Amino acid sequence: MALIIMEGFDHVTVGTHLPGKWDTVSFAGVNSGRFGGSAASFNSSGRVLETNPGDPGTTNALIVGMAWNINAAVNSDIIQFFDGTSEMGAVEVQTDGTFRYMVAGAELLESTASFTFGSWVYLEVKVLFSDTVGTVDFKVDGVDAGSVSGADTLNAGTACDKIKILGVNTSPTSLDDVYIGDTTSGFDFLSSGGNVPRITTKLPNADSTSQFTPLSSTNVSQVDDPTIPDMDSTYNHSITPTHRDMFDFATFSIDAGANIYGVGINTSAVKNDLGNVEIKNVSISNATTGLSAAQAVAGRGLAGFYY
Repeated sequence: MALIIMEGFDHVTVGTHLPGKWDTVSFAGVNSGRFGGSAASFNSSGRVLETNPGDPGTTNALIVGMAWNINAAVNSDIIQFFDGTSEMGAVEVQTDGTFRYMVAGAELLESTASFTFGSWVYLEVKVLFSDTVGTVDFKVDGVDAGSVSGADTLNAGTACDKIKILGVNTSPTSLDDVYIGDTTSGFDFLSSGGNVPRITTKLPNADSTSQFTPLSSTNVSQVDDPTIPDMDSTYNHSITPTHRDMFDFATFSIDAGANIYGVGINTSAVKNDLGNVEIKNVSISNATTGLSAAQAVAGRGLAGFYY
C-alpha cells in the first residue's frame, strides 16, 4: 500500500471541495500555505480530517506527516488512531512546543525537539501497532525526535482502521502538506536530513486524448477549476464504456536533488442513470501507463477518486 493519501489544499477553499479520499472532512476555509497557495484553517477542535488507512497488520507501521502553524500555545490532541470507536493512541501538542504520544491517558513518548508557536513546523509520527513489540517514532522538521520500542500500542484494540487529524482551539491555525502511508514495500518517512515534504497541486493545461463530450468549448476548459470545483456548471460527459479523457500537465518544478515520491489524481464524477457505472484514473509518465482500480460511481451525488 505504501503512500495512501497526500493533501496540499491548494485546489480548495472549504472542506466540502475535497474529493472522496477522506471519509470525514470539516474545516472552515483556507489560510496562506507554507509556500504560497492554501492551507486548511484548523482553528477549532471541531475541525477534522478522517480516513480509514487500511489495516497494515502488526508487522507494518502507519506514518502520518503534516505541517502545522499553530498561533498560540495549547495542549491538545492533533492526531488520533482508532480501532472502530476505541482510541488506540494519540499525538498531543504541548504548551512548551513538544509533542507527546499518549496511550490510555499515559505518556508513551515525548519528542526531543520543540517548535515555536506561530511558525510552521513539520511533524511526522510512525506507529507500529502491537501489544508487545509496538514502536513509536517522531520526526520534527525532518530530524529524528525520539522513539520508543517494546510497547503496547494496541491499547486493547486489534487493528487501526481510522486516523483523525484534529484542529486546535486557537486562531489562526493552519494545516498543510499532509501525507499518510504505511511501511509496506519499504515505504518510510518522507523527510530526510532536515528536508521535509511539499505537496504541489497541478491543473491540466491542454487536451490530450479527448473522447468525452464537453458541455461547451474544450474538454480541458471544463476541468481546470483553479480553486473551487464547480460541479454541474462545467463538465465532460460520455455514455460509452472505455472512453478516456486525457489531459496534459505542465512539468513539475522541483529543487535540485529533490525526489518525487508520489503523484495523486483527484477526479470528481457523477452518474445520471440507474445503471452501474465505474471509473478509473489513468496516468502516463515517460510512456509508462498506470491504471487505478475501478471505482463505483454511486447515486447522483459527487464521488471523489484518488490514485
